[in-house]
Amino acid sequence: MASKLIKLFSPMTLGGKKNPVHLQHRVIMAPLTRLRTGESGVPTDLVVEYYVQRTTPGGLLIAEATNISPTARGYFGSPGLYTVEQVEGWKKVTSAVHEKGGKIFVQLWHSGRVGHPLNQPDGKSLPVSSSAVGWEDVTSRPVTAEGRHSYVTPRALETDEIPGIVEDYKRAAEYAIEAGFDGVELHGANGYLLEQFLCDSVNCRTDVYGGSVENRARLTLDTLDAVLSKLDSSQVGIRLSPFGSTFGCTDSTPEETYSYLIKKLNPLDLAYLHIVEPRGLHPTGPIQPEGGTTAFSRPLYDGVLMTSSGFDRASGIEVTENGAANCVAYGRPFISNPDLVHRLEVDAPWNTWDFKTFYMPEEGPLSLGYTDYPALEAKLFSALNLGGKKAPVQLQHRVVMAPLTRLRTGEQGVPTDLVAEYYAQRATPGGLLIAEATNISPSARGYFGAPGLFTTEQVEGWKKVTRAVHAKGGKIFVQLWHTGRVSHPLNQPGGILPVSSSAVGLDDVRTSSVTREGRAKYITPRALETHEIPGIVADYKRAAENAIAAGFDGVELHGANGYLLEQFLCDGVNRRTDSYGGSVENRARLMLEALNAVLSSLDSSQVAIRLSPFGVTFGCTDSTPKNTYGYVINQLNALNLAYLHIVEPRGYHFRGPLVPENGTTPFCRSLYKGVLMTSSGFDRATGVEITKNGLADCVAYGRPFISNPDFVHRLKTDAPWNDWDRKTYYVPANGPLSLGYTDYPTLDMKASLCTHFSDHNGILMLNLVPPQWRDPMQWGFFCAASFVRGISCFMRYAGVFCVFFGMVAHTIVSMVLLFNIFFNYALCCATDPGIITASWKKEENFNDDEEEDLEEEDDDDVETGFLPRIRPSAMAPGGTCTSGSSRVQLPLVQLVDPQSVHVYFFTFLVWLAVGSYYAAFTSYKSAYTELTREQYVKMLVLAEVAPLNIPAAATLQFAFAMAAAVGLAVSILATWHVYLIATAQTSVELQINRHPRNRRLHGGRVTSPYSTGSVHGNWELVFGRCNYKILSLMPSTRLPPNPRTLKKRQSVTRNISSARSSEEKPHLDEAAHSPDIIV
Repeated sequence: MASKLIKLFSPMTLGGKKNPVHLQHRVIMAPLTRLRTGESGVPTDLVVEYYVQRTTPGGLLIAEATNISPTARGYFGSPGLYTVEQVEGWKKVTSAVHEKGGKIFVQLWHSGRVGHPLNQPDGKSLPVSSSAVGWEDVTSRPVTAEGRHSYVTPRALETDEIPGIVEDYKRAAEYAIEAGFDGVELHGANGYLLEQFLCDSVNCRTDVYGGSVENRARLTLDTLDAVLSKLDSSQVGIRLSPFGSTFGCTDSTPEETYSYLIKKLNPLDLAYLHIVEPRGLHPTGPIQPEGGTTAFSRPLYDGVLMTSSGFDRASGIEVTENGAANCVAYGRPFISNPDLVHRLEVDAPWNTWDFKTFYMPEEGPLSLGYTDYPALEAKLFSALNLGGKKAPVQLQHRVVMAPLTRLRTGEQGVPTDLVAEYYAQRATPGGLLIAEATNISPSARGYFGAPGLFTTEQVEGWKKVTRAVHAKGGKIFVQLWHTGRVSHPLNQPGGILPVSSSAVGLDDVRTSSVTREGRAKYITPRALETHEIPGIVADYKRAAENAIAAGFDGVELHGANGYLLEQFLCDGVNRRTDSYGGSVENRARLMLEALNAVLSSLDSSQVAIRLSPFGVTFGCTDSTPKNTYGYVINQLNALNLAYLHIVEPRGYHFRGPLVPENGTTPFCRSLYKGVLMTSSGFDRATGVEITKNGLADCVAYGRPFISNPDFVHRLKTDAPWNDWDRKTYYVPANGPLSLGYTDYPTLDMKASLCTHFSDHNGILMLNLVPPQWRDPMQWGFFCAASFVRGISCFMRYAGVFCVFFGMVAHTIVSMVLLFNIFFNYALCCATDPGIITASWKKEENFNDDEEEDLEEEDDDDVETGFLPRIRPSAMAPGGTCTSGSSRVQLPLVQLVDPQSVHVYFFTFLVWLAVGSYYAAFTSYKSAYTELTREQYVKMLVLAEVAPLNIPAAATLQFAFAMAAAVGLAVSILATWHVYLIATAQTSVELQINRHPRNRRLHGGRVTSPYSTGSVHGNWELVFGRCNYKILSLMPSTRLPPNPRTLKKRQSVTRNISSARSSEEKPHLDEAAHSPDIIV
């Protein structure tokens, strides 16, 4: 059942005449004796913490039974309300509860005979009661400063002493209001003094306070009348326990006694009547009505009926749904569950309480079993219902995406598919997004590229966004925006001046207006005429109606950060002398008129507003912000909006000179009664804290949502955030609109790149890849890692028969990955040819024992010690060379027609397929056969497995990963080679010609037998030896000589002999114009 349909969690109003207390739910914390205030009875900071932990916005706490006088004390450590020090102590408690939006009453208590002489002021006087009647068979003993003792027989109060008791109650009630309590509850239950007079088993008096039910009820009614003479009836409640037998206090005719008393309460119109069901320590008395005490009391009492004792979630829901009680007070569950209200809402399990720490613990600090019970989870991630009258929006968590100006909609302000993708990425089930500030009219526009809600095309564009968000289960509001003076004529229709409350320009700001022609300085606006202002209000109303038509769940009016509504509100800008200027009432008029106009078309659950008290954004300041915003927020209370959104003055919205010491949010919390949202500068810890202590109901995050599309998940798991790039906040200077908009990776995407390669402990392999490859690499690695892992796991159980299919799958995945890298790398080289350079200058690196001298001669087309320089006129047909390149040399292979490049690439893929198959097969063999220690260590060192923390059991998975990594390296070399052949734009200086063995292989000529037009031969020369050396290091692996290469070398050897014998020398001119290139 949805929480909004459960009456237990719905709002209610207590009884009373003048100012009834309004509650947001019906779960009450019952008064619980905890005995943590020592001899003085003064509440401490520990007591403050205890009550604050259990406070909820709009929830009612009833503070523990509190002594009305020194002689009223029944237990050592119980608090009092009869000294100035006690009043001051309670003030700290009530202030803290009210800061969290809670309400708190206090239970006024006189224990009567349930005491001990050691707890009396003189330490020896007897406790008092209606009569000198003791009792037996009790389950507890009084707590004194010297430990537990047996109860004693009390003395009977004299008739002339009883008015003094009444006066004590009256004085304590006055002290309670002075201490900040919202009201008092008279404790007339559970066997204490008022019930000792009421029940005939204890009251044996023969004066006006004994005998008949009217006499026995006299003290209770006299006390109520005395308290009501000082307090309003909305501030007074009473607790009764009909049919109970606590502390041996019973009545022979409870139905008659309590029927009389309850009927007497009806004319008093109290805040509530609190009934205790006789369960738990309050055993059932001899006479128990059918249906229970609550069912007995309901027909008798006309006001708010509260019931308590022994209720769980199901019975609490039942008793409120059937109308037997208006609200339910929970006792012990609140002791061990400081977040009991939340646990009841989400139907979560309860912590188990420890009876030994109910009162003062025998060992350990006073906080033991008091403030150390854990909460279920961070309140930031708990459910929340926004405000409103008809259908409040229900959220599954309290992390809200703040409105973020992104400027991706161009001149027309129409959201595109890219905008829909952006918001869909950030939507979560039951999460709230607030769409970016959206213009309400053409003249409202302050920035080029901002969206609007004033044309049919814009409404249709937003429909794509709202449908995408709703498809993911999310909720979305839109922020309605008029920038006022924060604009420029280039952004206005017809180039007119922007408008504001007054003709006051912006001074000393750090930004400029974004126009279609670039950045432009702000200018002095013109002041709106009085007759123009209703048109602005109508624009807000029309835009709100368009927003609902576009599918938004609600609208947020932008009354913050220095824009039009705030320009009217703040006297630093508003210099008007008409009805929209001067007093705070006048300056707030436009804002309130806009809100009321929107509310005339939308339900209050669909309307919210954003304010930035104490901010100074765009030079918009106020001389008395506390008065100004105090007035506005008090006006908002009556509107019952979905929420009030507050901007803390941090970051760009920096602190003004008049910010309250404890911050903007606590200031607003003390004033606003509805759902309060705060934003600006929060991280996980501060977001959790501010919702935990009740200062805010939800937190809006801005920039973190820009760079973290899965921000809610990251907050829940306390995962690191991506860094945002401020240069792409708005329209990026270079690159597509998606740059810095929809291309930030999620946590799952990053994890998929390293999970299979590093066992969560190694480095993130993606960071090893150059930045220009990271985006295409993401999907490549994701597909490769996931697919290969599945294949490898299957192979473990399927046996050798699956090896072939696994290798084929691996080859296909590798090819997909390398295809992607190949084209991206080629693009990188084409835009920046200087990325790849090689210059092997040191001649000694190429010398050996058989070094020979080569006669060097100058030629226009030959540079000493290097390959011939190729001019455009010397290139083969179809070849190209950049005009600015004066020295371009091509290595290793002949220049070919660009149309033949696919031949080279196809050859590379064939090589890759064979190499990948071989490497994977070898790895599989190694993984499933016994290796010697030396071989295994050699393999680990070669593959650098140890730093990546890859276990031996994952050798096969690692083999696939390494095959892809080796393929990546080969792809880089191959791409470089193909690029040089196709474009001839990169200068690569290779001194291979100076190698003596090269001369011998070529027979002393400038042509190579390997450059016979054989593409395979050229690739073989580039990669053959490297491949041979690398793969030969694998354990138990030795590659045989390449037969084709061996045959060619044997042929070359024969040519060398004939060349030496004929002593022929190469002809330089022939070499320069040869279609073959020297190797």
